[in-house]
Amino acid sequence: MVRSEEVAAEIASFPTWDYEFDLAGHRTPIAPEVSRRQRERERYIFDPIRRILGESLKGKRVLDLGCNAGYWSLRALALGCDFVLGIDGRQMHVDQANFVFEVKGIDPSRYEFAVEDVFAADLTAAGPFDLVLCLGLLYQVSDPTILIEKISQVNTELLVIDTNLSLMPGRFLALRREQAGSPLTAPREQQVLCPTRQAVISLAESSGYSVATLTPSFRSYEASYDYEEGRRRAFICARDPRALDLIADQTEAVTAPRVALTAARAAFQSGLRRLTRSTRPGT
Repeated sequence: MVRSEEVAAEIASFPTWDYEFDLAGHRTPIAPEVSRRQRERERYIFDPIRRILGESLKGKRVLDLGCNAGYWSLRALALGCDFVLGIDGRQMHVDQANFVFEVKGIDPSRYEFAVEDVFAADLTAAGPFDLVLCLGLLYQVSDPTILIEKISQVNTELLVIDTNLSLMPGRFLALRREQAGSPLTAPREQQVLCPTRQAVISLAESSGYSVATLTPSFRSYEASYDYEEGRRRAFICARDPRALDLIADQTEAVTAPRVALTAARAAFQSGLRRLTRSTRPGT
């Protein structure tokens, strides 16, 4: 059992936290709006997973790519999964995840966190995995095609992708240079490819998945304007296409030619609302 004062000191020893955890009565330091975004994303991503998998992950093995401090891994264990493997490119994130799980008292046989390059990691040795979480990672890699193919080789049921999107119409990967330094970017400076919505769907379908785009229905879009504006979406990729019928009321059906126009209109309206709020007296 980790003592309370030790927990507080360990939390403070890390320069940054990207997720809020309650650790023995001590909360990791996160801005309130970021905490709200975290809760909205959890509902947005995990509600469909629960509906497809019968409200429980009992008996399931989960792979969490770009696991950060283990927030999504913890959610999977809370739903009853047997085992979760979290992989991240930063030692700090893996140290945070191990610390979180130790304080939470999670049985060490039910999880493992590793510092690895997702392209170099031997996923077949640890697999197969019923559920793969690829949340906030796809737009930070140099070759999303290879990543999804690699995942498909060890994934038996569901792949969930949550990613930033390029607003270009059609199936494109937008090249940009990722600067190292921030915990929310790639571990090293490199060229990365940000996909369009159609590109994500096409890449997953080419690896044998049926794909549905989840409709965000956040109670508040504060700190979540990327979802409101169509610049970020989650995708449920299922081995069995019948699984997507269970979440049909939570998915978007926007045809390819309309995607860019719909996103641009949402971005304009969102930007206008933010401008209006920022110019109110006393704000």
